[in-house]
Amino acid sequence: MQCCTFCRYRVRPSALLSVLQGAGLAAGAAAALAPAHIRAAVVGALQETLTDLYNDQLRTLRAAGLSDEAPDVRAVMLKLRNLQRAAEGAPVPPDIIHLQQLNSISDIGVQGVVGAVVKAAADMLIGVAGKV
Repeated sequence: MQCCTFCRYRVRPSALLSVLQGAGLAAGAAAALAPAHIRAAVVGALQETLTDLYNDQLRTLRAAGLSDEAPDVRAVMLKLRNLQRAAEGAPVPPDIIHLQQLNSISDIGVQGVVGAVVKAAADMLIGVAGKV
């Protein structure tokens, strides 16, 4: 009998999985109803957050010396990291250094503000879910 990946690697999904799924559904619904430039900012911010998450997980896997022991897990993470989620040319949310150098919030516009807020919220949710 083939064991599932969770059992084989002794991991469990976060207790906040349903909260994350609900947040993802809400973000998707809000983005679908928003104008195109806001939708692009939301999707771009979520793509950047997920890419950062998978890169961090791949670094942790490599640092623990498990890349060779779990090639199937590494392959899945690489595939998920490389998924194209945002349309070509979607704005990248401003990072903290860019935000600190601003003279005015109008320098980044509505897209930048939305992107930064969505990325910060997604980072926070993923961070909390990783601990619970």
